[in-house]
Amino acid sequence: MEDVNPNMVGTGEVLLGFDIGGTKCAVIIGSSDGGKPLILAREAFATELGPDATLSRLCALARRMVAGQGAGKVRGIGISCGGPLDSTTGRVLSPPNLPGWDDVPVAAILAEAFQVPARLENDA
Repeated sequence: MEDVNPNMVGTGEVLLGFDIGGTKCAVIIGSSDGGKPLILAREAFATELGPDATLSRLCALARRMVAGQGAGKVRGIGISCGGPLDSTTGRVLSPPNLPGWDDVPVAAILAEAFQVPARLENDA
């Protein structure tokens, strides 16, 4: 794991960022200091085949990283992914670089997994 700001361990509430790509995925833990975003930790892995395996691995990794930071609570989730996608509904819609990701409700899946709001945006 690449610790970006190890001095921020144990800051309480954190934000999660998920980057879903055709070759790699990443989890980023962040915080805010007076409105300024701070990256606490980042870890990446090669994208698995299919959404179920990838989303499961993202969730497990995020939980481990949050626990490792001593964070008390996840406040929200931001997700970036290549399109096409529907940001309004939080669904990934068959991106050419992610075979098998057809109409996947990524934002709803991650929101349910962490019981916080999640937002999906195009990474372009």
